[in-house]
Amino acid sequence: TTKTTQVGEQRHKGFELSAQGAATDRLFVMASTMYLDANFERDEEFEGKRPTDAPKWSASLWTRYELNDVIALNAGAFYEGERFADSDNTITKDAYTRVDVGATYKFIMSNTDINLRLNVENLFDTNYLGGGGTNNVTVGEGTNLRLAAQFNF
Repeated sequence: TTKTTQVGEQRHKGFELSAQGAATDRLFVMASTMYLDANFERDEEFEGKRPTDAPKWSASLWTRYELNDVIALNAGAFYEGERFADSDNTITKDAYTRVDVGATYKFIMSNTDINLRLNVENLFDTNYLGGGGTNNVTVGEGTNLRLAAQFNF
């Protein structure tokens, strides 16, 4: 038989900074970073240890550059720091940085505004582990392409 009880607490302290804006008429930038001090408290077994999937640092930087009124390019980098896969803090998932890029093409056809977007996610095919614990880990996807069309009428 298995007995489950609710004991202890998790305490999460930290900060997040973000900024976004137009650097020029055609260049837009978004940046953010987060520091997280997360620990178990009031728990005999896990006191002072970090909860699973709680990195100390994470950050992102995203840019969009409009070449003209029709074509725009974008690129972004997403960083997630080292974190634990178990509450005992014995299994560590490595930090990783994933880079995505894309482009948008705008045109009009039959009085309909159309935006075509091509995104390349995980451009450098970075191997990484996403969420999950010791029994079920989410493996990050390799390089993949996404094509989307948006119609405004």
